[in-house]
Amino acid sequence: MQNYITTGDIYESCFYLLRGCTLETVEGTPVNGKIKCQLKFTGPGILEKQAEYFSGKASVDLFEFRRTYQQVCAWIKEAKKQINHQLAQQTQGGEA
Repeated sequence: MQNYITTGDIYESCFYLLRGCTLETVEGTPVNGKIKCQLKFTGPGILEKQAEYFSGKASVDLFEFRRTYQQVCAWIKEAKKQINHQLAQQTQGGEA
């Protein structure tokens, strides 16, 4: 049984963090000239929390959500920056 979930949705990511889940990784992949990120979460009852989120019954404190949203955006921005840097180095290395 899967004990983790991945998502590219920032709102969904915030929900998991506010419900006590742990962000394991932020991974990015180049897609059509842009970097798309997936966040991997683990934690007790993660699949039940996912079902709660998708059922439309999820609720969180709006003030905490706002802060968490900014943090998730910062993590994604940093991941994209690192991946772009790696891609640039590969491109430069391939030309030499």
